[in-house]
Amino acid sequence: MIRSRWSVVAATVLLPLALEAHAAAGPVLEVTGPAGTKSFTLAELKKLRPASGLAGTLNSAGRVVKPVRFAGASLADVVAAAGGAGGAQDVVVTARDGYRLTYTRGQVTKGDFVAFDPATGDTLADHEPLALILAWEQGGKPLAAGDGTLRAVVVGAKGAALTDAHLSVKDVTKVTLVAAA
Repeated sequence: MIRSRWSVVAATVLLPLALEAHAAAGPVLEVTGPAGTKSFTLAELKKLRPASGLAGTLNSAGRVVKPVRFAGASLADVVAAAGGAGGAQDVVVTARDGYRLTYTRGQVTKGDFVAFDPATGDTLADHEPLALILAWEQGGKPLAAGDGTLRAVVVGAKGAALTDAHLSVKDVTKVTLVAAA
């Protein structure tokens, strides 16, 4: 009787953990471009050159989200690992729920974003270099369940510049390279 209860408890606890580990081992990102389609597991993405920084945002209502550290890989490196962007192309990032955001080649490769002062919310004429990354960690921990496995986020080394909140995409599952608009 005791043995069967432990079996039920073990199955109840260990089976979900095993399923979660199996899902994490499978592809988490699909990148489609001129070289075809390539799928990446989280382990494969973590083998790319690490990228991290502080990301803070300013939303359309003027609410500031203070900078927090994110870690992952630059979107430019992910695109290169999938075969490259080819000619001048935009990059469409798609979330699991179908939400899509298009970044320009300059945003992906050069961090060409408008930035705002964290204290005032005013547009900064000059600001620290920014980079677009696919993050899998926030504050030194895996992303929160609601954020998915990957999140597109704009980071800077010092957190001295905020970016528009809509530029952050949660639960990214697909990246598609398209002709520049």
